[in-house]
Amino acid sequence: MDVTELARKLRPVFDLYPELAVVYLFGSAARGEERSDSDIDLGLVFRGRGETALHHHRMLGDLGSRLEGPLEGRRVDLVVLEGQGPIFCLRVLCEAKLLYEGDPERRVDFESDTCVRALDFRPTYEIAAREHLNGVRRRLKSQR
Repeated sequence: MDVTELARKLRPVFDLYPELAVVYLFGSAARGEERSDSDIDLGLVFRGRGETALHHHRMLGDLGSRLEGPLEGRRVDLVVLEGQGPIFCLRVLCEAKLLYEGDPERRVDFESDTCVRALDFRPTYEIAAREHLNGVRRRLKSQR
């Protein structure tokens, strides 16, 4: 999928929503690994800090419907990034392609905040992941 062409096709739709600050393409389409049945994953950041899907549930439904035409019937998965954890957001940013930037300052704030939060949270995440893995190992050993 040509990201430049996709951004050009979707910009008129995104322009209808002044509350949108940034839209990222992520997932298999961003990595160039999409299949014919792959959905299109879009990460959204709103202009208002801390705004989640609850703040914009009607807009998200409307946006999803409007994207069906330009995406030629492909399924779209809209993810409000501010409602997600820092590790997930960092993974999205690492592979993301920028599709829309309605507020460059907000984009920079979101990206820098995400990096700081992910680095702060990483030790806790690693401890939790290690403990989870140890628990799985114990359960598997006890089932032998």
